[in-house]
Amino acid sequence: MPRWGRRFAGLAGAVLFALAALASGLDRISEYRPDVAAAVPPPFRINAARALAGRALAGNQLVEATEQARQAVRRDPIDARSAGLLGSALLVSGDAAGAERAFTVSAAMGWREPATQLYWMSVALEQGDLEVASQRLDALLRQSPQFASRAQLLAEFEVTAEGRAALARRLADAPVWGRDYFIDGYLIPPAGLARRAEVAQSLARRIRNCPLVAFMTFDLVGTGQIAAGKRVWRGHCQPGGDTGNIADGGFSGANLSKPLTAFDWRWPDDGSIGLSLAPAAGFAGQTLRVTTSASRERDFATQLTVLAPGAYRAHWRAQTESGAPAAAIRLSVACTPETRHPLASELIDAKTGHFAAGLDVPAGCPAQWLAFSVAPGSDPVTLDDVAITRR
Repeated sequence: MPRWGRRFAGLAGAVLFALAALASGLDRISEYRPDVAAAVPPPFRINAARALAGRALAGNQLVEATEQARQAVRRDPIDARSAGLLGSALLVSGDAAGAERAFTVSAAMGWREPATQLYWMSVALEQGDLEVASQRLDALLRQSPQFASRAQLLAEFEVTAEGRAALARRLADAPVWGRDYFIDGYLIPPAGLARRAEVAQSLARRIRNCPLVAFMTFDLVGTGQIAAGKRVWRGHCQPGGDTGNIADGGFSGANLSKPLTAFDWRWPDDGSIGLSLAPAAGFAGQTLRVTTSASRERDFATQLTVLAPGAYRAHWRAQTESGAPAAAIRLSVACTPETRHPLASELIDAKTGHFAAGLDVPAGCPAQWLAFSVAPGSDPVTLDDVAITRR
């Protein structure tokens, strides 16, 4: 059996019970209850013949599977599922030529037969035709987005740059299986997740869809692949003209709900801190307003970023309600989320409340956690225009 035939044989059992039919009575029930298929009188078996063939094939009873599949073809020759099931039984039995003939027939009847798409996908992969193979995969997953072996099928493409590019082309058409592709990264090994991140970056060169890839950024951060997560964020979520060192430094797209991606602003679950987002006099667009009733300094806005080793300068504007510069606001930057290293800030412009602080990112610090804090007893403060630039 050729290698693609072995691949097919290893996956075929998972698609056999995905067959659908329009029939009636006990024969129709047998489609969903294979255990009652044997009770259907042989002359009336259509769905039952397919159900019995599928059960026999799943149990490696190849002679019985082939015979029941042939009965299904004789009784329902214009249904692609019957021919596809016969092709499956013949291929697993070692009759590659017979299987090809059966799958050629089923392919001519439309694209909705899963086993047929799986067969021709395997053939195209063996021939190195990734464009056709990805089209077959797309057809299969559009029918069954939760297909049990989808991770194994997708991995056939993800292992090469050409395959990842082919997947990105299919995902650019917004297929129904695209959402699952980017949210089930926790089900695959970290190396597989890294390859999916590359698919996401390739997709970003065609379309940008931040909500689609948002959950993936958390999976990447959770597996320590923070830089890869930031690349996905930059490709799909970074606003135009932004440096990417800070996500939404002007709070223009911020809201006080949970962050959409791993690199958005995060807010404390702390009743002593009050936050609101609204325009403010003297500022452009939306700003962040913070109040505190805490008895000690508290963080009120944090963000994960990825800065290469080197020297940087952080900037922000902070003013009280009277327009005075708000020195009660401090910025901390650290290489781990559990620590805080407040920066020594200087007032650049008292009229606008523009502050700045230098920071150095050492080697061995692949990601940084930024945290703005407010001192106790402070008047309400408006914060805006946060940025980090190279020195």
